[in-house]
Amino acid sequence: MSHELRTPLNAILGYRRGRVHRRRHQRRCQRLYDQAHKPADPARPHGAASELRAVIDTLDNEKALAESKLTEQRLEIFRQIGDDGRQRATRP
Repeated sequence: MSHELRTPLNAILGYRRGRVHRRRHQRRCQRLYDQAHKPADPARPHGAASELRAVIDTLDNEKALAESKLTEQRLEIFRQIGDDGRQRATRP
């Protein structure tokens, strides 16, 4: 193919490719803009708050369990040592 045909065809194809890319870019930007500016879903914060409360409750329960184990260990040590500070012989 001679350059007399190839050059104008390449220009037409390049122009077309640029328009296609520009249109895709505009659609992508419009979609991102629409997502950023859409009205807030009123149920969404409630769902997030519920999930956060569940996580906090789980952590609270684990903390309470750990504290109860520590208290139990302290009581066991207190039973072994006693009020007077001397170690006692205890049964397991």
